[in-house]
Amino acid sequence: AIRLLFGENATITTTTAAINGSWTAIFTVDTQVCGTTTITGYDSNSQASGTFTILPNFYQYTPKSGTVGTPVVVNGNGFGAVEDVRITFGNNVTITIATTNTIGLFTSSWTVDLQPYGTKTVKAEGLDSGRTFEDIFDISSVITGMTPTVGSVTTQITITGNGFGANENIRISYGNRVTIGETICDSNGSWTTTFVIDTQTYGTRSVIVSGLGSSRNDSRLLKLVARMWLVSPNTGTVGTKITVYGDGYNGVETILFNFKGLSVIADSAPIVSGANGSWTASFNVPTQVAGTTTVSASGTGMNNSYQTTENTFWITSKITSVTPTTGPVATKVTITGDGYSGFESVRIAFGTNQTITNVTTSVHGTFSTVWTVDTQAIGTTTITAIGNITMDDDIFVIKTGIASITPASGTVGREITITGGGYRAYESVTIGLGNNSAINSCTADANGWITGTWTVDEQSWGDKEVRATGEQSTAYGVISFCVLQHLVSVNPTEGTVGRVITVYGNGWTHGEMTIHFGETLAITKGSASSNGTFSIPFTINTQGFGTTTVTAR
Repeated sequence: AIRLLFGENATITTTTAAINGSWTAIFTVDTQVCGTTTITGYDSNSQASGTFTILPNFYQYTPKSGTVGTPVVVNGNGFGAVEDVRITFGNNVTITIATTNTIGLFTSSWTVDLQPYGTKTVKAEGLDSGRTFEDIFDISSVITGMTPTVGSVTTQITITGNGFGANENIRISYGNRVTIGETICDSNGSWTTTFVIDTQTYGTRSVIVSGLGSSRNDSRLLKLVARMWLVSPNTGTVGTKITVYGDGYNGVETILFNFKGLSVIADSAPIVSGANGSWTASFNVPTQVAGTTTVSASGTGMNNSYQTTENTFWITSKITSVTPTTGPVATKVTITGDGYSGFESVRIAFGTNQTITNVTTSVHGTFSTVWTVDTQAIGTTTITAIGNITMDDDIFVIKTGIASITPASGTVGREITITGGGYRAYESVTIGLGNNSAINSCTADANGWITGTWTVDEQSWGDKEVRATGEQSTAYGVISFCVLQHLVSVNPTEGTVGRVITVYGNGWTHGEMTIHFGETLAITKGSASSNGTFSIPFTINTQGFGTTTVTAR
């Protein structure tokens, strides 16, 4: 038998010589250091030798293509014993260094670093032996990151990539937009950029990144969703006209609106999105309670995207009416409001009176109440309706006025009392009646309130103006008083036929008068003066004995 010795392997294989002494042997080169290795064949009688050169090799290398960041494992042999082997990858002269064992074998790994796209040389070089081996690796172009992956129109997208050409122009496409962004790679084929989603319809589309020089590309999916991007104005009272804007819906999709649980009809209903998925609608804020309220828009119909978007509107309170808006002290005022919280107590402040009344709102935040103008100075006075979180104000003009007169009618000589307000504090107020411009006077108190009395003087019959005028402010109030007719006296009250009787009265209309006596009509005539007084004599004519009526007309 013939035994073969191969380098360090004393018996790599055996064989048998033919009858003529020749032989053939086949063996696999085992792991040994690089260089010329002796092959010796021998038996008990003879031996022969030859040489074989062991070359470096990657006996295992995976993968051979991938993106930046891909881990690569390479196993090599055929290098020098216990020598450092430098791995060169593309333009990286030393991506890693491995050390062989005593038989020239090594195992190493590294991660593909930033380099431009394409086929790269992987070279292993023994730093002592000088022996080298080369293979290749293909760097692929890739989008390394994109955030966010779901957004609405105007959302800014950040996108990164590598494995493209050095200093190459990059074009970014999205949906129906061929060029939504552009950038330039660095010298390693790496790039980072942003773009903003433009107006398109709802759905998931590809973001495609293309190298304009290398023709390499990669893609990621980006979903566009709807939004209600503006409510204008975004704060106001019940009844405010607002306009809302949305996009990211399907094309030609019917949009329905809801205002905190209440359906609202837009001014130009139905609202249908355009071909690019956008829409605009206007409507009035319905009756709601105060605070932040949600406005929502939902797609419906055959082209429904099944999306609902929301935004907010702040409802503030409002005094909706003040009736009347002007008047003197003691005027009854009705005030209404809305935009308050449901079932809350609203405090009504009026001028210097911080709580002239309180009212509880309805479930919808509305209220209505009545109060009486109290004693305050004349002029524009603020009404404030104060809730827990909102308030509103309006005005009421307090005019100088006579609030009451007691009694409202009477005869000459009757004492009359008036009350009123709106005067300057402590000013003197002159009271006039009819043709008497200063029948009496009084003084206003600290709040401008007056109480005045006077006695009806001699004036003609009928309604007379009572005027109370402030001497400093010249402000005045008026009210009506009716002077009544009064036959004051018959003098004497008894007598015989032929006796002269004088009839006196006041409160009559200026002009001719007729005196009737008992059964005698028009026993005499006379006239009342301009101030309504008269004094008319007549002679008792022949009549029966007893009490007889005297009538003045």
